[in-house]
Amino acid sequence: PDFPGCDSSRDGWLLLNTAVVLDRDGRLLQKYHKANLWFEAALDESKECSPKTFSISGFEEVPFGIFICADLIHAWPPLELVNKGVRHFVMPLSWTNEMAQMQPLGWQQAWNYQMQAVLLAANTRSSSCSGSGIYVQGEAKAVAYDLEANTDQLLVAEVPLHLLEPAPSPIGCPTSGTKLLPVEGSKWKSFQLDMTPGDHSSTLCSAATCCHVSYRSRRQGKGYALLVLNGLDLAPEVAPWAAEACAVLPCQSSSDCLTYPSEALQRYGAKWFGEFESLEMEANFSTTQEVFPQVLATAQRLLSPSAWQLHRSATVRLALKGSAL
Repeated sequence: PDFPGCDSSRDGWLLLNTAVVLDRDGRLLQKYHKANLWFEAALDESKECSPKTFSISGFEEVPFGIFICADLIHAWPPLELVNKGVRHFVMPLSWTNEMAQMQPLGWQQAWNYQMQAVLLAANTRSSSCSGSGIYVQGEAKAVAYDLEANTDQLLVAEVPLHLLEPAPSPIGCPTSGTKLLPVEGSKWKSFQLDMTPGDHSSTLCSAATCCHVSYRSRRQGKGYALLVLNGLDLAPEVAPWAAEACAVLPCQSSSDCLTYPSEALQRYGAKWFGEFESLEMEANFSTTQEVFPQVLATAQRLLSPSAWQLHRSATVRLALKGSAL
């Protein structure tokens, strides 16, 4: 009865999504209850107020932080752990690939790049769920992605115990974040890009958020679209979350650009939708929060951050050129 959250239990019980850490001898080192649920109506959100860390034998001076799946896109507990100086993280997840704006590998690399940390992410595998990786400050040291694989994969990579670069100071999310973004901007807006060979530019706005893209098309295909969001993003059985985003996504029709074309990308490759020689996106966001840059080349192939340039001043600019595309 004294466990955090029992006073708000629906039925007198708590059913929690829990990650446990065991050492090589099977001893329990730590457990963490997920704080941010996603498609988990039968479960209870954890109400614990302290983020969880653990250390491994022989390297007690290096704490590892734990969070689960959708926790990654929230301030608590990941940013709290970063603010406490934690630089190494483990994350079990069961993250599907259906939503174009919620690709697991893209989010893993983007978060790790922004936090300048070490991240070990282990996803479940099914026909709609894949994407695991080991990352060091944005560099993907080992990645697994295959929606058609019949066997699991074990990823192994060397990671540093001590990171030379200073830890970042994450920008926390405002407590009234959903009120800062207008309700009328809660739907994604999209615009089909002209992919005829040559130089092009397009601008698309939603309320105070504007996305401008300049690009050179090398080859026309099924199509790409420019998308912008300022407001609440939506998913079935999930509470809407405040977000601002600019994106260029493979899309044959601007009416359905948020369904990720996994099958087409697996079968035909990204060039089936068209081919860029260069692309530069500039966005101005209405709130001061963390910006997570995501770049997927071909079907879930991650690019090294050295292959693209991110600049942040009054606006955010992301540029890709040449062989990276």
